[in-house]
Amino acid sequence: MGTTSHAKRGAARAPGQRGKPAATPKPAAARTTERLNQKKRTRDALVGATIALLRECHSPTVSEVAQRALVSPATAYRYFPSAPSLWIAVLEALGEPSADEVFAGLQHADAQTRVRALIERVGFRMLDDEALWRTASRALREPFAGSGAGGERVPLRTGQRMRWIGAALEPFERDLPKEQARLLGNALALVLGFEAVTTLRDVCKLEVDECKRVSLWAAQALVQAALGSAAGKRAKKK
Repeated sequence: MGTTSHAKRGAARAPGQRGKPAATPKPAAARTTERLNQKKRTRDALVGATIALLRECHSPTVSEVAQRALVSPATAYRYFPSAPSLWIAVLEALGEPSADEVFAGLQHADAQTRVRALIERVGFRMLDDEALWRTASRALREPFAGSGAGGERVPLRTGQRMRWIGAALEPFERDLPKEQARLLGNALALVLGFEAVTTLRDVCKLEVDECKRVSLWAAQALVQAALGSAAGKRAKKK
């Protein structure tokens, strides 16, 4: 009898679980949350690896990012099927603002104020993260930028600079002749972007604070000149 009872008790225990109670399965909601958290960690690791490589002066492919993040290329491509999709995620992680964010609360501001916000909230970011943007600028200037072994490389052009400028000037297009507005927009592109940063830092040999002061002054001078020219033409017509 005692031997039979002992055998039954032993049979009820799974191998390797002697003396341990059976694990309680996790609720479905907990498993779902765990999977979502893991996906977020993987995505964040890929974006973080991209930013780290850019700050190390390397323009990576998705496969190279996967290697740095310690995941397989197949996993990386499930999250980011292309270099453009990865670059957009990097910009979001870096806090690149939308036009609405750049001009928040400035719907009724004058042109000088809106252009000042443009330079401070967009242009100054490049000076504050110079190593990353220096790599990005160099990669975009290379003859075969955007391609290489393993596919497209980060970064890629997005056209965002001209969209920001257009949004800055949109409320004042009625005050400027069409050609004058076009000239002003193109001129502002010269002082917004890493090409301007390179000129101020490498050619003019300025410190970051002075670069910010000069770029802001130049942008506002362009706006003042354009508005003054338009006002002068209107006065002559009267």
